[in-house]
Amino acid sequence: MFRHGDMHDASPALFSFLDLLLDNVGAVPLTVIVAGRRELFDVRPGWGDRPGATTMQLAPLSEAETAQLVAA
Repeated sequence: MFRHGDMHDASPALFSFLDLLLDNVGAVPLTVIVAGRRELFDVRPGWGDRPGATTMQLAPLSEAETAQLVAA
C-alpha cells in the first residue's frame, strides 16, 4: 500500500517513481491512494487514467459539515 496526500504539490521525481511502479507492478496486488486538489490535473493532465484506477472528485465540505467534522 502506498498513500500520499497533497499530490498536487508532489515533485516530478515522485510522479516518475509512481508511474514506473504502476507500469511495472504486474500481477502483484497494490493499493495506491493519493489525495490532491483539482490543480493536480493542471500539473499532470490525465494522471491516474490507467487500467484498474478509480478517480473520485469530491466537492468541498460545507461550513456545517466542517463544523461537524471538527466537533467529532
